[in-house]
Amino acid sequence: MKHIIVIFLAVMAICFTSCAQGEKPVKYNTTICDSELSQIFNEIKSTRSPENKIEFQDFSKYDLLDFISSTTDENLLSLTVCSEKLSDDDVLEIISFVRAKNIPVIFICQSVDNKVLATYDKAFCITTDYVYAAEVFAGDMFARWRDGSIVDRDENKIFSFTVLKEETSPPYLDTFYKLLVENLEIYGIPLQLNEEVFPSTEEVSGILEADKATNEGFLIFSDDILNAAVESYQPIGEGLELFSIYRGTANKYADYSDGKICYIDYLQYFAARDEIIKNYTNRLYPLSELSFPVNNKTVYIPPTI
Repeated sequence: MKHIIVIFLAVMAICFTSCAQGEKPVKYNTTICDSELSQIFNEIKSTRSPENKIEFQDFSKYDLLDFISSTTDENLLSLTVCSEKLSDDDVLEIISFVRAKNIPVIFICQSVDNKVLATYDKAFCITTDYVYAAEVFAGDMFARWRDGSIVDRDENKIFSFTVLKEETSPPYLDTFYKLLVENLEIYGIPLQLNEEVFPSTEEVSGILEADKATNEGFLIFSDDILNAAVESYQPIGEGLELFSIYRGTANKYADYSDGKICYIDYLQYFAARDEIIKNYTNRLYPLSELSFPVNNKTVYIPPTI
């Protein structure tokens, strides 16, 4: 909690010194990125500037509230919170503090109920619609099953598969897994789950090798397991065999030929945020004419299949 306040006081001291020297104060936006999302921070930190402050913290709701409530700097233009561990109640409390500053607050990487966002006209959310992503990915798998890109190895017209995941997964992965299977069934693919396993990365290669003869495919719901699988898997033959979802700042699996990955581009979250801030700065409605789909006060970053 103290480290955020120290950061803020340092910023205030710089602003005060500039004013004392007759310089025009710099108006700036602040992004606070949760330490659990280090991949995002490592990519966006290069965009730091006096107008674009980026902090990397292991913060709680109370750290954020302390930061916001202690902020009296009139040069702060907006606050972006990049986190996946805040509940709607937490977000509502943060909004109640930001409202007094009369600046936009943008929540990135988690879904926020539109009823919560509606409590403040300058509160917005940027996320991915994983319901839609699962539906689109299932449709792509169905098309590939039908045209033979996914090989029915025993010709029984049943898609047999093994699931590899972590015992405790982020909510978005559990949602995507559940809805992907539901949508595959809706499309009419007979399914047979052979096994659901929770391997370490060292165990991935052995599991894939042992199970590949009895599976048409493997569904993977973990970044670490996916990376280990792509590095070690030797496909049984022609066709797609590994299926997963991956979020990152670069699609490192774009050219992977033995599977199909549903890719979510983190950098698009910040491209959408920048469009919102630009509209607000230009005195336009923040969500007007964005390059991304909008539903109420939520901007959705579409998946790449």
